[in-house]
Amino acid sequence: MLKFICNFSSALLLLLPVAVWATVTVPAGVSPWAVAVNPVTNRAYVVNHLFNPATVTVIDGATATALATVGTGSTNTYSANAVAVNPVTNRIYVTNSGSGNVTVIDGATNTVVAVVSTGATPFAVAVNIESNKIYVANKSGNSITVIDGLTNGTNSIPLGSGAAPMALAVNPLSNKLYVADSGSNSVTVIDGVTESVIKSVSVGSFPESLALNPKTNKIYAANFSSGSLTVIDGSGDTVLSTVAVGLYPKGVSINPVTNTIYVVNFNNGSGTVSVIDGATDLVVNTVNTGSNSQAVAVNPVSNRVYVANAIGATLTVFDAGTNLPTNVTVGTSPTAIAVNILTNQVFVANSDSNNVTVITETSQSSNPLSTVITPLTGNTTLLSNPTFTLNASSSYGSTIRKVYYQIDALGWQAAIPAGGAYLFTAPSLTSGAHTIRAFATDGCDSTAISTGSQSSPLVGAIASYTFTVVGVTPSSYKVTPVITSHGSIIPFVQQSVEINKTVTFTVTPDNGYTIVSVTGCGGALVGNSYTTASITGDCTVTPTFSATLLPVRIGTTYYPTLLAAYDAAQDLSVIQATSTLFSGGLNVYHPSRTVTVKGGYDSAYAPVAGIPTVVGVVTVTAGVLVADGLAIQ
Repeated sequence: MLKFICNFSSALLLLLPVAVWATVTVPAGVSPWAVAVNPVTNRAYVVNHLFNPATVTVIDGATATALATVGTGSTNTYSANAVAVNPVTNRIYVTNSGSGNVTVIDGATNTVVAVVSTGATPFAVAVNIESNKIYVANKSGNSITVIDGLTNGTNSIPLGSGAAPMALAVNPLSNKLYVADSGSNSVTVIDGVTESVIKSVSVGSFPESLALNPKTNKIYAANFSSGSLTVIDGSGDTVLSTVAVGLYPKGVSINPVTNTIYVVNFNNGSGTVSVIDGATDLVVNTVNTGSNSQAVAVNPVSNRVYVANAIGATLTVFDAGTNLPTNVTVGTSPTAIAVNILTNQVFVANSDSNNVTVITETSQSSNPLSTVITPLTGNTTLLSNPTFTLNASSSYGSTIRKVYYQIDALGWQAAIPAGGAYLFTAPSLTSGAHTIRAFATDGCDSTAISTGSQSSPLVGAIASYTFTVVGVTPSSYKVTPVITSHGSIIPFVQQSVEINKTVTFTVTPDNGYTIVSVTGCGGALVGNSYTTASITGDCTVTPTFSATLLPVRIGTTYYPTLLAAYDAAQDLSVIQATSTLFSGGLNVYHPSRTVTVKGGYDSAYAPVAGIPTVVGVVTVTAGVLVADGLAIQ
């Protein structure tokens, strides 16, 4: 498992006492196995490993409650096993090992926007936020699938025979991907630009997890079977040293405050954490944890280390400065941990108790990466498209790589570097109040996980600023799509439309449902396209879909009438019909075709006592009609 942590100044070592926190238990699905955090939206995504079909529980960190349950589309037990987040695009990526694909979830609507085929047994997923590339390790397929985050198109990178990749680490500074090949006892280095293999580095036996320190450009591979940690120099991708740790190391996390590496050792019993000095690559301490420890995470802001003990119901916590452990009671069999450094919250997935423990550190520490939005004079402007200056800084001296901003929650964009500051010009704005939010990144925002474990992208504190546009005749207005049940509308984010222009939305019902109507902005629906009238003010577009499934189906294909289903039926097809009155008759005319119409289903296609009724004439011209639970009037 991988933990991707960036550098924080030693001035932040507060040496806070352990056991300063509050805990809340949130129900999840069956066997929550992996967890990822979007610090920008303060939401956590928990993959439920044994759910069939597989699901993701969405948790609101502000209220510590479950917001939604999202189906991944995978129907294989033990399928969903890893998750990663891109906080800039607000996309969540879930690997379905049994189905050979990745589910892409939109974090704004908690809906599935794509299911991308990858390869045999996708086992780990990592995101490079700067390039918007998603990497998937296909364990039994011996390959890496690269997903374009914009188009969801894919490219495949073959690895050596028997590689069995299990873990991934992304370095956005060098644009390299590191792959732990458990089958060939090596780490493969991939160029993120050319998407090709640079070299293979031999490590210990069965490398199961990786970690990356971007400040020192060192990569750490935890070798499960040989009880060692291989240290790789990222500049030349060569082995620097091999460090003996405890039995069966399963996870590794880095705290660059003191350049310290934490390796969690499974030990087949009482677990330990090996504390390693990153400057000397020597073990300087061993911390006793709990039974069968298997995941470790560091909060670099509060300087605490969290260890999940798979047997029992405890999380071992210790301050990175004192290494004095204490146990926190959580759910049964904690398996994965994710940290939100913006809120100092920790999310623990408890696989056997089917819940998540949300830990809030009550002694809050400030994020040292900050952004300041230069205010307008009097916080007002006469311009419809004012230009703003953003200044980002790091109290620990790291280099600012990008500053992202959004206006009125219209999506994050990268500001333009300009002489040490960052600039952006607003789109045409209407008169009234508007809000800007911004945050900085320094290379720690990319995520990586392995073995369905954990993901915590690190970003700077979010700045907010409200200003007012006065005396401006608007040149554009906001057209807002409304998300409703049983269908989708694309684009599904608010649109800025020039005055007297139109905008078109694509309205798509879910399988088995129909479009009832689309209203708003004076538009018209043609097929699945809804085009507004000329926009002269802010307005909303609201699609309405049928409340129940269509009354007839063959397999997973739905039809509005019995005749439509019969026309599409093949020989020996079974038509399932709900308890509905069908008017218009039924003409059976296909020769050499036997079709069964089977009634006795409710609107959700569960068996009921009622039967469908045909109000009309049933004519058998050619073929065979078998009526099972069908009334004819």
